[in-house]
Amino acid sequence: MAPFPDEIDVFSVPHSRMKRLVEVYSEKLICTDFSDYSALESLLHSLHRTFCEFKCHEQIENQLIMTKLKKKLKTLSIHDSSVCNCHSDNRLSDMLALVHDGYSCTNKSESERLNYGLRLRHALLEFTDKFLPHMKEEEEVFQPMLIQYFGYEELKTLKELVIQEHSKRQARCSEEKCWSELENNNIHKKVNNPFEKNKKKKEMSTCKDLYVPSLAKSDKTFLENTPAEDAKSFADLPEEILLDVFSRLTARDLSLCGRVCRTWYSASRDPTLWRELLPVHWARGQLPALEDNEKSLDEDADFDESSSGNSSSEEDASSASVGSVRKETALLSSLAKHLLPVVGAGVRTVVLATSKALNNRLLRTILKHCPNVQHLDVSYTQTGDAAFKGWANHEACSSLEHVDLSGCSSMTDVGLVRLAQCLLLRRETPSHDADPRVDVARIWSLRGSSSDCDQSAWDVPACAYKEEPFRTSGLRFLNLSGCFKITDDGLLFLTDQHLLSRLEYLDVSGCFQLTGGGLGELMRGAPRLLPENLFYCDYVDGGPFQESANGCQNLQCVSRACCRSGE
Repeated sequence: MAPFPDEIDVFSVPHSRMKRLVEVYSEKLICTDFSDYSALESLLHSLHRTFCEFKCHEQIENQLIMTKLKKKLKTLSIHDSSVCNCHSDNRLSDMLALVHDGYSCTNKSESERLNYGLRLRHALLEFTDKFLPHMKEEEEVFQPMLIQYFGYEELKTLKELVIQEHSKRQARCSEEKCWSELENNNIHKKVNNPFEKNKKKKEMSTCKDLYVPSLAKSDKTFLENTPAEDAKSFADLPEEILLDVFSRLTARDLSLCGRVCRTWYSASRDPTLWRELLPVHWARGQLPALEDNEKSLDEDADFDESSSGNSSSEEDASSASVGSVRKETALLSSLAKHLLPVVGAGVRTVVLATSKALNNRLLRTILKHCPNVQHLDVSYTQTGDAAFKGWANHEACSSLEHVDLSGCSSMTDVGLVRLAQCLLLRRETPSHDADPRVDVARIWSLRGSSSDCDQSAWDVPACAYKEEPFRTSGLRFLNLSGCFKITDDGLLFLTDQHLLSRLEYLDVSGCFQLTGGGLGELMRGAPRLLPENLFYCDYVDGGPFQESANGCQNLQCVSRACCRSGE
Protein backbone atom coordinates (compact mmCIF):
# COMPACT_ATOMS: atom_id res chain seq x y z
CA MET A 1 0.00 0.00 0.00
CA ALA A 2 1.36 3.39 -1.00
CA PRO A 3 2.12 5.72 1.91
CA PHE A 4 -0.33 8.51 2.62
CA PRO A 5 0.76 12.16 2.30
CA ASP A 6 2.38 13.25 5.55
CA GLU A 7 0.26 16.35 5.92
CA ILE A 8 -2.99 14.33 6.17
CA ASP A 9 -1.68 11.21 7.96
CA VAL A 10 -3.23 11.76 11.39
CA PHE A 11 -1.76 8.60 12.97
CA SER A 12 1.93 8.52 11.94
CA VAL A 13 3.37 11.18 14.29
CA PRO A 14 1.60 10.08 17.52
CA HIS A 15 2.21 6.42 16.72
CA SER A 16 5.94 6.96 16.23
CA ARG A 17 6.03 8.40 19.76
CA MET A 18 4.02 5.46 21.17
CA LYS A 19 6.27 2.89 19.46
CA ARG A 20 9.34 4.58 20.91
CA LEU A 21 7.82 4.38 24.39
CA VAL A 22 7.23 0.65 23.84
CA GLU A 23 10.91 0.20 22.90
CA VAL A 24 12.02 2.11 26.00
CA TYR A 25 10.01 0.10 28.51
CA SER A 26 10.94 -3.16 26.76
CA GLU A 27 14.64 -2.34 27.19
CA LYS A 28 14.16 -1.32 30.81
CA LEU A 29 12.18 -4.47 31.52
CA ILE A 30 15.08 -6.63 30.36
CA CYS A 31 17.65 -4.74 32.45
CA THR A 32 15.66 -4.36 35.68
CA ASP A 33 16.64 -6.44 38.70
CA PHE A 34 13.32 -6.89 40.52
CA SER A 35 15.08 -8.00 43.69
CA ASP A 36 16.55 -4.51 44.00
CA TYR A 37 14.25 -1.93 45.58
CA SER A 38 15.66 1.09 43.73
CA ALA A 39 15.61 -0.60 40.31
CA LEU A 40 11.98 -1.69 40.73
CA GLU A 41 10.90 1.77 41.88
CA SER A 42 12.65 3.43 38.93
CA LEU A 43 10.89 1.06 36.52
CA LEU A 44 7.51 1.75 38.09
CA HIS A 45 8.01 5.51 37.73
CA SER A 46 8.80 5.07 34.05
CA LEU A 47 5.87 2.70 33.41
CA HIS A 48 3.42 4.98 35.19
CA ARG A 49 4.48 7.91 33.01
CA THR A 50 4.32 5.75 29.87
CA PHE A 51 0.86 4.32 30.42
CA CYS A 52 -0.55 7.69 31.43
CA GLU A 53 0.66 8.93 28.05
CA PHE A 54 -0.84 5.87 26.34
CA LYS A 55 -4.17 6.62 27.99
CA CYS A 56 -4.07 10.26 26.91
CA HIS A 57 -3.24 9.15 23.37
CA GLU A 58 -6.20 6.78 23.31
CA GLN A 59 -8.56 9.44 24.65
CA ILE A 60 -7.37 11.96 22.05
CA GLU A 61 -8.01 9.43 19.29
CA ASN A 62 -11.49 8.73 20.65
CA GLN A 63 -12.34 12.39 21.09
CA LEU A 64 -10.91 13.90 17.93
CA ILE A 65 -10.68 11.12 15.36
CA MET A 66 -12.99 8.19 16.09
CA THR A 67 -15.94 10.35 17.20
CA LYS A 68 -15.62 12.40 14.03
CA LEU A 69 -15.43 9.26 11.89
CA LYS A 70 -18.45 7.65 13.62
CA LYS A 71 -20.57 10.77 13.02
CA LYS A 72 -19.58 10.84 9.36
CA LEU A 73 -20.45 7.15 8.89
CA LYS A 74 -23.74 7.62 10.74
CA THR A 75 -24.62 10.54 8.45
CA LEU A 76 -23.92 8.31 5.44
CA SER A 77 -25.87 5.41 7.04
CA ILE A 78 -22.78 3.23 7.08
CA HIS A 79 -22.16 0.77 9.91
CA ASP A 80 -18.65 -0.53 10.61
CA SER A 81 -18.08 -2.73 13.66
CA SER A 82 -14.35 -2.06 13.74
CA VAL A 83 -15.01 1.67 14.21
CA CYS A 84 -17.67 1.08 16.86
CA ASN A 85 -15.54 -1.33 18.91
CA CYS A 86 -12.27 0.55 18.75
CA HIS A 87 -10.74 1.12 22.21
CA SER A 88 -13.58 -0.81 23.84
CA ASP A 89 -11.37 -2.86 26.17
CA ASN A 90 -9.75 -1.80 29.46
CA ARG A 91 -6.17 -2.91 28.81
CA LEU A 92 -4.64 0.46 29.72
CA SER A 93 -6.62 0.78 32.95
CA ASP A 94 -5.61 -2.73 33.94
CA MET A 95 -1.95 -2.01 33.28
CA LEU A 96 -2.05 1.20 35.32
CA ALA A 97 -3.68 -0.69 38.18
CA LEU A 98 -0.92 -3.31 38.01
CA VAL A 99 1.76 -0.61 38.08
CA HIS A 100 0.11 0.99 41.12
CA ASP A 101 0.13 -2.40 42.84
CA GLY A 102 3.88 -2.49 42.33
CA TYR A 103 4.45 0.46 44.66
CA SER A 104 3.26 -1.66 47.55
CA CYS A 105 5.75 -4.39 46.57
CA THR A 106 8.71 -2.05 47.06
CA ASN A 107 8.30 -2.45 50.83
CA LYS A 108 7.91 -6.23 50.73
CA SER A 109 10.39 -9.10 50.68
CA GLU A 110 12.70 -9.92 47.81
CA SER A 111 10.73 -13.05 46.83
CA GLU A 112 7.49 -11.05 46.64
CA ARG A 113 9.16 -8.46 44.43
CA LEU A 114 10.43 -11.22 42.14
CA ASN A 115 6.94 -12.71 41.90
CA TYR A 116 5.52 -9.31 41.06
CA GLY A 117 8.25 -8.93 38.41
CA LEU A 118 7.09 -12.14 36.72
CA ARG A 119 3.49 -10.90 36.68
CA LEU A 120 4.56 -7.54 35.31
CA ARG A 121 6.71 -9.07 32.57
CA HIS A 122 3.90 -11.36 31.45
CA ALA A 123 1.34 -8.53 31.46
CA LEU A 124 3.63 -6.15 29.53
CA LEU A 125 4.42 -8.76 26.88
CA GLU A 126 0.74 -9.54 26.46
CA PHE A 127 -0.12 -5.84 26.25
CA THR A 128 2.63 -5.18 23.68
CA ASP A 129 1.47 -8.09 21.50
CA LYS A 130 -1.95 -6.42 21.22
CA PHE A 131 -0.98 -2.75 21.29
CA LEU A 132 1.37 -2.75 18.29
CA PRO A 133 -1.07 -4.60 15.94
CA HIS A 134 -3.81 -2.24 17.14
CA MET A 135 -1.81 0.79 15.97
CA LYS A 136 -1.09 -0.96 12.69
CA GLU A 137 -4.83 -1.56 12.22
CA GLU A 138 -5.53 2.13 12.76
CA GLU A 139 -2.94 3.08 10.15
CA GLU A 140 -4.09 0.51 7.56
CA VAL A 141 -7.88 0.57 8.14
CA PHE A 142 -8.97 3.85 9.68
CA GLN A 143 -6.60 6.16 7.81
CA PRO A 144 -7.93 5.06 4.36
CA MET A 145 -11.48 5.57 5.66
CA LEU A 146 -10.60 9.10 6.77
CA ILE A 147 -9.16 9.88 3.34
CA GLN A 148 -12.26 8.41 1.70
CA TYR A 149 -14.84 10.34 3.70
CA PHE A 150 -13.06 13.63 4.53
CA GLY A 151 -11.51 16.36 2.46
CA TYR A 152 -7.83 17.27 2.26
CA GLU A 153 -8.13 20.49 4.26
CA GLU A 154 -10.27 18.78 6.92
CA LEU A 155 -7.64 16.10 7.51
CA LYS A 156 -4.82 18.61 7.48
CA THR A 157 -6.56 20.65 10.20
CA LEU A 158 -7.38 17.46 12.11
CA LYS A 159 -3.74 16.36 12.14
CA GLU A 160 -2.63 19.75 13.48
CA LEU A 161 -5.25 19.56 16.22
CA VAL A 162 -4.22 16.00 17.17
CA ILE A 163 -0.54 16.96 17.49
CA GLN A 164 -1.45 20.10 19.44
CA GLU A 165 -3.59 18.09 21.86
CA HIS A 166 -0.82 15.52 22.38
CA SER A 167 1.55 18.31 23.39
CA LYS A 168 -0.94 19.71 25.89
CA ARG A 169 -1.90 16.38 27.36
CA GLN A 170 1.71 15.28 27.73
CA ALA A 171 2.21 18.05 30.29
CA ARG A 172 -1.02 17.12 32.04
CA CYS A 173 0.09 13.48 32.20
CA SER A 174 3.09 14.70 34.17
CA GLU A 175 0.78 16.52 36.57
CA GLU A 176 -1.45 13.48 36.95
CA LYS A 177 1.67 11.41 37.65
CA CYS A 178 2.75 13.85 40.38
CA TRP A 179 -0.70 13.62 42.01
CA SER A 180 -0.76 9.84 41.82
CA GLU A 181 2.75 9.47 43.24
CA LEU A 182 1.92 11.69 46.19
CA GLU A 183 -1.16 9.57 46.75
CA ASN A 184 0.97 6.41 46.67
CA ASN A 185 3.35 7.97 49.16
CA ASN A 186 0.43 8.68 51.47
CA ILE A 187 -0.84 5.13 51.18
CA HIS A 188 2.39 3.18 51.56
CA LYS A 189 4.17 5.53 53.98
CA LYS A 190 1.59 6.32 56.64
CA VAL A 191 2.36 9.55 58.42
CA ASN A 192 1.55 9.63 62.12
CA ASN A 193 2.47 13.27 62.63
CA PRO A 194 -0.69 15.39 62.06
CA PHE A 195 1.35 18.29 60.71
CA GLU A 196 3.08 16.07 58.14
CA LYS A 197 -0.26 14.50 57.20
CA ASN A 198 -1.85 17.91 56.58
CA LYS A 199 1.23 18.93 54.60
CA LYS A 200 0.94 15.85 52.36
CA LYS A 201 -2.78 16.41 51.94
CA LYS A 202 -2.23 20.02 50.91
CA GLU A 203 0.50 18.98 48.46
CA MET A 204 -1.81 16.37 46.91
CA SER A 205 -4.60 18.93 46.66
CA THR A 206 -2.30 21.38 44.89
CA CYS A 207 -1.21 18.80 42.30
CA LYS A 208 -4.79 17.63 41.87
CA ASP A 209 -6.00 21.16 41.14
CA LEU A 210 -3.34 21.49 38.46
CA TYR A 211 -4.75 18.53 36.58
CA VAL A 212 -7.69 19.48 34.39
CA PRO A 213 -9.64 16.35 33.30
CA SER A 214 -10.75 17.87 30.00
CA LEU A 215 -10.62 14.60 28.14
CA ALA A 216 -14.25 13.92 28.94
CA LYS A 217 -15.35 17.21 27.31
CA SER A 218 -15.83 18.01 23.69
CA ASP A 219 -13.27 20.04 21.76
CA LYS A 220 -15.48 23.12 21.67
CA THR A 221 -16.20 23.09 25.41
CA PHE A 222 -12.54 22.54 26.21
CA LEU A 223 -11.39 25.45 24.07
CA GLU A 224 -14.07 27.76 25.48
CA ASN A 225 -13.44 26.93 29.14
CA THR A 226 -9.64 26.92 29.03
CA PRO A 227 -8.12 30.25 30.19
CA ALA A 228 -5.85 32.07 27.78
CA GLU A 229 -2.97 31.90 30.23
CA ASP A 230 -3.03 28.85 32.49
CA ALA A 231 -1.24 29.05 35.82
CA LYS A 232 2.07 27.26 35.38
CA SER A 233 4.14 25.39 37.91
CA PHE A 234 7.23 23.23 38.00
CA ALA A 235 5.00 20.21 37.36
CA ASP A 236 4.17 21.61 33.90
CA LEU A 237 7.73 21.13 32.70
CA PRO A 238 8.30 18.28 30.24
CA GLU A 239 10.78 15.63 31.34
CA GLU A 240 13.37 16.89 28.86
CA ILE A 241 13.36 20.37 30.45
CA LEU A 242 13.50 18.88 33.95
CA LEU A 243 16.54 16.83 32.98
CA ASP A 244 18.21 19.90 31.50
CA VAL A 245 17.70 21.77 34.78
CA PHE A 246 19.01 18.85 36.83
CA SER A 247 22.05 18.52 34.55
CA ARG A 248 23.35 21.80 36.00
CA LEU A 249 23.29 20.55 39.59
CA THR A 250 26.05 18.96 41.64
CA ALA A 251 25.90 15.36 42.81
CA ARG A 252 24.93 16.47 46.31
CA ASP A 253 22.08 18.62 44.98
CA LEU A 254 20.83 15.78 42.79
CA SER A 255 20.73 13.52 45.82
CA LEU A 256 18.72 16.12 47.75
CA CYS A 257 16.32 16.63 44.82
CA GLY A 258 15.62 12.90 44.81
CA ARG A 259 14.04 13.28 48.26
CA VAL A 260 11.37 15.78 47.18
CA CYS A 261 8.91 13.46 45.43
CA ARG A 262 8.85 10.42 43.20
CA THR A 263 8.86 12.56 40.06
CA TRP A 264 12.06 14.28 41.08
CA TYR A 265 13.57 11.03 42.31
CA SER A 266 13.05 9.42 38.92
CA ALA A 267 14.47 12.43 37.08
CA SER A 268 17.46 12.83 39.41
CA ARG A 269 18.42 9.19 38.87
CA ASP A 270 18.55 9.45 35.09
CA PRO A 271 21.88 7.91 33.95
CA THR A 272 22.63 10.84 31.64
CA LEU A 273 23.06 13.10 34.70
CA TRP A 274 25.81 10.96 36.20
CA ARG A 275 28.60 11.15 33.62
CA GLU A 276 31.31 11.70 36.24
CA LEU A 277 31.80 9.72 39.44
CA LEU A 278 34.05 11.54 41.93
CA PRO A 279 33.24 9.92 45.29
CA VAL A 280 36.55 10.72 46.98
CA HIS A 281 36.10 14.42 46.23
CA TRP A 282 32.49 14.24 47.44
CA ALA A 283 33.45 12.57 50.70
CA ARG A 284 36.15 15.10 51.47
CA GLY A 285 33.98 18.02 50.42
CA GLN A 286 31.24 17.12 52.90
CA LEU A 287 33.35 17.54 56.02
CA PRO A 288 31.50 19.50 58.73
CA ALA A 289 32.17 23.23 58.80
CA LEU A 290 33.87 24.89 61.73
CA GLU A 291 31.65 26.12 64.54
CA ASP A 292 31.29 29.86 64.88
CA ASN A 293 32.89 29.86 68.33
CA GLU A 294 36.00 28.06 67.10
CA LYS A 295 39.06 30.22 66.67
CA SER A 296 41.07 30.15 63.47
CA LEU A 297 44.79 29.95 64.07
CA ASP A 298 47.23 32.40 62.57
CA GLU A 299 49.54 30.34 60.36
CA ASP A 300 52.07 33.18 60.19
CA ALA A 301 52.31 33.69 63.97
CA ASP A 302 55.76 33.55 65.57
CA PHE A 303 54.57 31.21 68.30
CA ASP A 304 52.17 28.27 68.60
CA GLU A 305 48.69 29.61 69.32
CA SER A 306 47.17 26.20 69.85
CA SER A 307 46.41 25.31 73.44
CA SER A 308 47.28 21.65 72.97
CA GLY A 309 50.71 20.16 72.74
CA ASN A 310 52.20 18.31 69.77
CA SER A 311 50.98 14.95 70.99
CA SER A 312 47.42 16.24 71.11
CA SER A 313 47.72 17.62 67.58
CA GLU A 314 48.99 14.29 66.31
CA GLU A 315 46.12 12.49 67.99
CA ASP A 316 43.62 14.90 66.43
CA ALA A 317 45.16 14.41 62.99
CA SER A 318 45.07 10.64 63.42
CA SER A 319 41.44 10.79 64.53
CA ALA A 320 40.52 12.99 61.58
CA SER A 321 42.28 10.58 59.22
CA VAL A 322 40.34 7.61 60.60
CA GLY A 323 37.10 9.57 60.31
CA SER A 324 37.88 10.48 56.71
CA VAL A 325 38.55 6.84 55.79
CA ARG A 326 35.30 5.78 57.43
CA LYS A 327 33.40 8.43 55.53
CA GLU A 328 34.97 7.33 52.24
CA THR A 329 34.19 3.68 52.99
CA ALA A 330 30.56 4.45 53.80
CA LEU A 331 30.13 6.60 50.69
CA LEU A 332 31.77 4.08 48.32
CA SER A 333 29.74 1.20 49.74
CA SER A 334 26.51 3.19 49.45
CA LEU A 335 27.27 4.16 45.85
CA ALA A 336 28.02 0.56 44.87
CA LYS A 337 24.91 -0.79 46.59
CA HIS A 338 22.24 1.82 45.87
CA LEU A 339 23.15 4.45 43.27
CA LEU A 340 25.28 2.72 40.65
CA PRO A 341 22.82 -0.14 39.91
CA VAL A 342 20.44 2.62 38.75
CA VAL A 343 22.71 5.19 37.07
CA GLY A 344 25.90 3.19 36.35
CA ALA A 345 25.17 2.76 32.65
CA GLY A 346 25.59 6.51 32.16
CA VAL A 347 28.92 6.87 33.97
CA ARG A 348 31.85 7.72 31.68
CA THR A 349 34.47 8.95 34.18
CA VAL A 350 35.47 7.29 37.46
CA VAL A 351 38.06 9.08 39.62
CA LEU A 352 39.09 7.27 42.82
CA ALA A 353 42.63 8.66 43.09
CA THR A 354 44.23 8.70 46.56
CA SER A 355 41.33 6.83 48.13
CA LYS A 356 42.43 5.08 51.32
CA ALA A 357 39.14 3.18 51.56
CA LEU A 358 39.32 1.58 48.11
CA ASN A 359 40.17 -2.10 47.84
CA ASN A 360 40.15 -4.58 44.97
CA ARG A 361 36.75 -6.05 45.80
CA LEU A 362 35.06 -2.66 46.08
CA LEU A 363 36.61 -1.45 42.83
CA ARG A 364 35.36 -4.57 41.02
CA THR A 365 31.85 -3.94 42.34
CA ILE A 366 31.88 -0.28 41.28
CA LEU A 367 33.13 -0.96 37.76
CA LYS A 368 30.78 -3.90 37.30
CA HIS A 369 27.93 -1.37 37.41
CA CYS A 370 29.71 1.07 35.05
CA PRO A 371 30.10 -0.89 31.80
CA ASN A 372 30.61 2.21 29.63
CA VAL A 373 33.34 3.95 31.62
CA GLN A 374 36.02 5.56 29.43
CA HIS A 375 38.19 7.38 31.97
CA LEU A 376 39.51 5.50 35.01
CA ASP A 377 41.82 7.05 37.61
CA VAL A 378 42.77 4.84 40.57
CA SER A 379 46.22 6.36 41.12
CA TYR A 380 47.84 6.18 44.56
CA THR A 381 45.53 3.43 45.80
CA GLN A 382 45.99 -0.20 46.81
CA THR A 383 44.68 -1.38 43.43
CA GLY A 384 46.30 -4.62 42.29
CA ASP A 385 45.78 -7.45 39.81
CA ALA A 386 42.77 -8.81 41.73
CA ALA A 387 40.82 -5.62 40.98
CA PHE A 388 40.76 -6.53 37.28
CA LYS A 389 39.67 -10.12 37.85
CA GLY A 390 36.34 -10.99 36.28
CA TRP A 391 35.82 -7.72 34.43
CA ALA A 392 35.54 -9.50 31.11
CA ASN A 393 32.79 -11.77 32.47
CA HIS A 394 30.67 -8.70 33.24
CA GLU A 395 31.64 -6.99 29.97
CA ALA A 396 32.93 -4.10 32.06
CA CYS A 397 35.45 -1.46 31.01
CA SER A 398 35.52 -2.48 27.35
CA SER A 399 35.38 1.21 26.36
CA LEU A 400 38.34 2.40 28.44
CA GLU A 401 40.53 5.03 26.78
CA HIS A 402 42.20 6.71 29.77
CA VAL A 403 43.76 4.58 32.53
CA ASP A 404 45.82 6.04 35.37
CA LEU A 405 47.47 3.45 37.65
CA SER A 406 50.35 5.60 38.83
CA GLY A 407 51.50 4.74 42.33
CA CYS A 408 49.74 1.34 42.30
CA SER A 409 52.84 -0.63 43.25
CA SER A 410 50.96 -3.95 43.44
CA MET A 411 50.16 -3.98 39.73
CA THR A 412 51.87 -6.67 37.61
CA ASP A 413 51.67 -7.94 34.06
CA VAL A 414 48.69 -10.11 35.05
CA GLY A 415 46.62 -6.98 35.68
CA LEU A 416 47.52 -5.61 32.24
CA VAL A 417 46.48 -8.85 30.58
CA ARG A 418 43.13 -8.77 32.39
CA LEU A 419 42.68 -5.17 31.30
CA ALA A 420 43.41 -6.22 27.71
CA GLN A 421 40.78 -8.96 27.92
CA CYS A 422 38.17 -6.33 28.72
CA LEU A 423 39.22 -4.10 25.85
CA LEU A 424 39.17 -7.05 23.44
CA LEU A 425 35.45 -7.53 24.09
CA ARG A 426 34.84 -4.75 21.59
CA ARG A 427 36.43 -6.79 18.82
CA GLU A 428 33.97 -6.83 15.95
CA THR A 429 34.26 -10.40 14.64
CA PRO A 430 36.15 -13.21 16.37
CA SER A 431 38.01 -15.87 14.40
CA HIS A 432 36.32 -19.27 14.29
CA ASP A 433 39.25 -21.16 12.83
CA ALA A 434 41.67 -20.82 15.73
CA ASP A 435 42.05 -23.17 18.68
CA PRO A 436 39.86 -22.35 21.68
CA ARG A 437 42.75 -21.30 23.94
CA VAL A 438 46.35 -20.28 23.44
CA ASP A 439 49.11 -20.45 26.05
CA VAL A 440 50.36 -16.87 26.15
CA ALA A 441 53.26 -17.73 28.41
CA ARG A 442 54.63 -19.94 25.64
CA ILE A 443 54.49 -17.00 23.23
CA TRP A 444 56.49 -14.86 25.63
CA SER A 445 59.03 -17.66 26.09
CA LEU A 446 59.64 -17.63 22.32
CA ARG A 447 60.60 -13.98 22.76
CA GLY A 448 63.11 -15.00 25.37
CA SER A 449 61.13 -13.40 28.20
CA SER A 450 61.10 -14.89 31.67
CA SER A 451 57.90 -13.82 33.42
CA ASP A 452 57.26 -15.04 36.93
CA CYS A 453 53.51 -14.54 36.64
CA ASP A 454 50.99 -17.33 37.00
CA GLN A 455 50.61 -18.81 33.52
CA SER A 456 46.90 -19.48 33.95
CA ALA A 457 46.33 -15.74 34.07
CA TRP A 458 47.68 -15.41 30.54
CA ASP A 459 45.14 -17.74 28.91
CA VAL A 460 42.89 -15.72 26.61
CA PRO A 461 40.73 -16.61 23.61
CA ALA A 462 42.87 -17.59 20.67
CA CYS A 463 40.93 -15.26 18.40
CA ALA A 464 42.87 -12.45 20.07
CA TYR A 465 45.91 -13.38 17.98
CA LYS A 466 44.71 -12.63 14.49
CA GLU A 467 47.42 -10.66 12.76
CA GLU A 468 45.24 -7.93 11.28
CA PRO A 469 44.18 -5.10 13.62
CA PHE A 470 40.67 -5.21 15.01
CA ARG A 471 38.24 -2.36 15.23
CA THR A 472 38.69 -1.67 18.91
CA SER A 473 38.94 1.75 20.46
CA GLY A 474 42.14 1.04 22.39
CA LEU A 475 43.86 3.19 24.99
CA ARG A 476 44.78 6.82 24.44
CA PHE A 477 46.35 7.46 27.87
CA LEU A 478 48.22 4.97 30.06
CA ASN A 479 50.07 5.94 33.24
CA LEU A 480 51.97 3.14 35.00
CA SER A 481 54.40 5.38 36.86
CA GLY A 482 55.71 3.59 39.94
CA CYS A 483 54.34 0.16 38.92
CA PHE A 484 57.82 -1.34 39.21
CA LYS A 485 56.62 -4.95 38.80
CA ILE A 486 55.56 -4.32 35.20
CA THR A 487 57.78 -5.96 32.55
CA ASP A 488 57.99 -6.03 28.76
CA ASP A 489 55.54 -8.95 28.74
CA GLY A 490 52.57 -6.94 29.93
CA LEU A 491 53.09 -3.94 27.67
CA LEU A 492 53.88 -6.01 24.60
CA PHE A 493 50.77 -8.07 25.20
CA LEU A 494 48.74 -4.85 24.80
CA THR A 495 50.77 -4.01 21.71
CA ASP A 496 50.21 -7.41 20.10
CA GLN A 497 46.44 -7.00 20.50
CA HIS A 498 46.58 -3.59 18.73
CA LEU A 499 45.29 -1.91 21.89
CA LEU A 500 47.96 0.80 21.79
CA SER A 501 47.49 1.87 18.17
CA ARG A 502 45.76 5.07 19.37
CA LEU A 503 48.01 5.67 22.39
CA GLU A 504 49.04 9.32 22.80
CA TYR A 505 50.54 9.32 26.32
CA LEU A 506 52.61 6.72 28.18
CA ASP A 507 54.39 7.09 31.52
CA VAL A 508 56.36 4.08 32.77
CA SER A 509 58.65 5.99 35.12
CA GLY A 510 60.07 3.73 37.81
CA CYS A 511 59.32 0.56 35.81
CA PHE A 512 62.98 -0.42 35.82
CA GLN A 513 62.33 -4.00 34.64
CA LEU A 514 61.47 -2.73 31.16
CA THR A 515 64.11 -3.00 28.43
CA GLY A 516 65.06 -0.73 25.58
CA GLY A 517 64.15 -3.40 23.03
CA GLY A 518 60.71 -3.89 24.55
CA LEU A 519 59.97 -0.16 24.55
CA GLY A 520 61.19 0.08 20.96
CA GLU A 521 58.80 -2.67 19.88
CA LEU A 522 56.00 -0.93 21.79
CA MET A 523 56.66 2.32 19.91
CA ARG A 524 56.27 0.50 16.60
CA GLY A 525 52.76 -0.51 17.72
CA ALA A 526 51.90 3.00 18.92
CA PRO A 527 52.27 5.30 15.90
CA ARG A 528 50.48 8.23 17.57
CA LEU A 529 52.77 8.32 20.61
CA LEU A 530 55.11 11.31 20.31
CA PRO A 531 58.50 11.39 22.11
CA GLU A 532 57.47 14.34 24.28
CA ASN A 533 54.60 12.25 25.70
CA LEU A 534 56.79 9.25 26.56
CA PHE A 535 58.34 8.87 30.04
CA TYR A 536 60.54 5.96 31.11
CA CYS A 537 63.31 5.09 33.58
CA ASP A 538 66.74 6.66 33.10
CA TYR A 539 68.42 3.30 33.65
CA VAL A 540 66.83 1.68 30.59
CA ASP A 541 69.58 1.18 27.99
CA GLY A 542 68.88 1.48 24.30
CA GLY A 543 65.42 2.96 24.76
CA PRO A 544 63.57 4.78 21.96
CA PHE A 545 64.07 8.51 21.37
CA GLN A 546 66.81 8.82 23.96
CA GLU A 547 67.45 12.45 23.11
CA SER A 548 63.83 13.67 22.78
CA ALA A 549 61.84 11.41 25.14
CA ASN A 550 61.36 12.36 28.79
CA GLY A 551 63.22 10.71 31.62
CA CYS A 552 61.93 9.31 34.87
CA GLN A 553 59.36 11.50 36.64
CA ASN A 554 59.74 9.80 40.03
CA LEU A 555 63.04 11.30 41.20
CA GLN A 556 62.76 12.28 44.87
CA CYS A 557 59.11 11.21 44.85
CA VAL A 558 58.14 9.37 48.03
CA SER A 559 54.79 8.10 46.71
CA ARG A 560 56.03 6.35 43.54
CA ALA A 561 58.80 3.81 43.09
CA CYS A 562 62.10 4.98 41.63
CA CYS A 563 65.16 2.87 40.87
CA ARG A 564 67.54 5.68 41.93
CA SER A 565 66.07 5.81 45.43
CA GLY A 566 66.86 2.14 45.91
CA GLU A 567 63.24 0.94 45.82
